[in-house]
Amino acid sequence: MCPSLRAQQMDAQQAVSVQQMPIGPVTLSDADQVAKDFELFVKDAVARRGLAALPVQTRLEPAGSGLAWWAEDAAGATTGAAAGSQAFALADLVEKASVHSLQIGTFSTLPAIRDTAIAEAQGRFAPELFAEARHSNRNERTTALSQTAGDERLRETENVAEFGLRTRLRTGAEVTLSQRFSNLDSNIITYNPDKQSRARTTLGVVQPLLRGAGTAYGTAIERVASNEAEAARNEFRRQAESHLLEVVRAYWVLYLARSNYAQETRAAGAVDDLASKLGRRAGVDAQPLQVSRAKAVAAERSAGLVRAANAVRNAEARLKALVNDPVLTASGAPSLVPGDRPVAPAIPVDTRALVETAMAARPEVRSAFLAYRSALIREGMAGNERMPQLDLVLEGSTNGGNRSGAVFPSFGDAWENRPSYTAGLRFSVPLGPDERDARHLRRRLETVQQAFQARTTVDTIVLELEISANELVTAGNELARRGEALRLASADQRIVTERWQSGLSASGGGASEGVFYLDQLLVGQDRLTRTELDYAEAEATAMVAVANLSRVRGTLLADLGYGIVSDPAGDGRADLPCYRLARLDAK
Repeated sequence: MCPSLRAQQMDAQQAVSVQQMPIGPVTLSDADQVAKDFELFVKDAVARRGLAALPVQTRLEPAGSGLAWWAEDAAGATTGAAAGSQAFALADLVEKASVHSLQIGTFSTLPAIRDTAIAEAQGRFAPELFAEARHSNRNERTTALSQTAGDERLRETENVAEFGLRTRLRTGAEVTLSQRFSNLDSNIITYNPDKQSRARTTLGVVQPLLRGAGTAYGTAIERVASNEAEAARNEFRRQAESHLLEVVRAYWVLYLARSNYAQETRAAGAVDDLASKLGRRAGVDAQPLQVSRAKAVAAERSAGLVRAANAVRNAEARLKALVNDPVLTASGAPSLVPGDRPVAPAIPVDTRALVETAMAARPEVRSAFLAYRSALIREGMAGNERMPQLDLVLEGSTNGGNRSGAVFPSFGDAWENRPSYTAGLRFSVPLGPDERDARHLRRRLETVQQAFQARTTVDTIVLELEISANELVTAGNELARRGEALRLASADQRIVTERWQSGLSASGGGASEGVFYLDQLLVGQDRLTRTELDYAEAEATAMVAVANLSRVRGTLLADLGYGIVSDPAGDGRADLPCYRLARLDAK
């Protein structure tokens, strides 16, 4: 057989074997090892797969700052911002969002909620103090006068007090230590004397030997709760990164909207100036068709300016809603102006490093493996619960009392004080399948389902890596191409403008030639404005692509300089545990 074909068949067989994992029932003792083996296999399969080849990077350089003249105007009052406009760097808005965002606050409570499950699981083993007091009085007609020495009424009074400690051990054992005091006063002649007190100290232990036995079973719920708490922290990080990515996206959308407004303002001003000049020269050397055409284009530009101004307001409103800072959303708050300028994305992209970083840093990967590990533990618990019940029961006691009516008698007073004990086994087994068998089968199916879910999650992340890396390289290539198109469009417009200004329309060509150059000038202005908008859009797209790739590889929070810390809430809930975002460089 051809070696390459044999290798392909071996890979296929290995893939099929993993599709069937786990192939048999999992016990609590080997759940951790099965989980580790599964994680190693998935990571190895992803490493062998890798990413598809990225697009070839263009050699063209992006347009310089001289062509992107609107970058300065996008941060100034010329974009139509209110007089109280204020420029914000992206880092400042990210910091405000980390503190004030309601969505981030909502997900920050999830880890704290899940942490309570750990305390709840550990609380099952807390010692418990119990106490009981009882007074009983019996007064009824006797059924045998011989019992009461001829008294027609049977009279009996008893006072009982019992207290002690009981606890559950992680081995599954239940331990009870109790002290019981009793005082009896009866006219039944078999009690001699008729007034007496008793005391009994008991130590009892019930240790499962099959079902529910062992520390692996006793701590299983704690392990599941710990996994779910860690998964909740990962979910908080995922949601926080997604929200901050939306903040970044909205920031550059605002930059794009303000850039478009600046471009439309400049284009509308140029057409208005041209229409005014032609209007003043009407009847001299300007044709009526030229004047009407210039006015029509000026009206169209004015309408586009209205739409561009509205886009600025919408983009600003969305960004404020995402940040949710009360200072920015208050009535009369300053208008938001982006203070950062786009920077060309860093290319090339190392695909192997992307995969390794994502597998180590993506919260979804860790959460998927934790969910699989928890499924294995639950399956092991269900398997343990299918076993017959076999408990070892041990009880030792010491008794004492006196022949008086004292409430608290002495142990060694008058009666012999010798220890007693009881030892035995308790056994039960269902005769046929019961609900525990169905529960175990369900847990096994859930484990298989979770294995598929984990692999699906990892494959989805690899797909996101491929798309995001392709998008980043493509955005860089597009930015370079758009820059070249902007250079050519600007040069073309300068030529047409020079010819128009040279007076060719008035000197040699007649009306038709004047209309021709006017059309060329107006069409060129429209084309240049569209090219400028395309370049500004490519700038914003490239910046968002950089942030998106950072999120896809799972490092957006760290790249922005933030981490998750456990800290009491600072909004009047200082007595409650809480998680929040904090700057990594904060002291």
